[in-house]
Amino acid sequence: MLKWFPKHPIKRFYNLGLTHNSEEIENCPQLSVSINTDDQGIFGTSLENEYALLYKALDKETDEEGEQLYNSTMIYDWLDRIRKMGVEQSFR
Repeated sequence: MLKWFPKHPIKRFYNLGLTHNSEEIENCPQLSVSINTDDQGIFGTSLENEYALLYKALDKETDEEGEQLYNSTMIYDWLDRIRKMGVEQSFR
């Protein structure tokens, strides 16, 4: 399953914190996104697992030269921004 996470569309919708490139930020819609489990009983996952999978996928992403794209701080901060958006969305 992890092999699909680098292609996860979430970064196309919200990339603040994962890049400092102003062009990449400007070309991204910066939508309000959240990470969910849908139906735990059917999909056999948990919210913790979904966050861990995204962290692991981002941690393994590299650029053309094979250099790691994101450090742990960037990933944790980005995931925390998404967590906060999810909380805001759940109380609207």
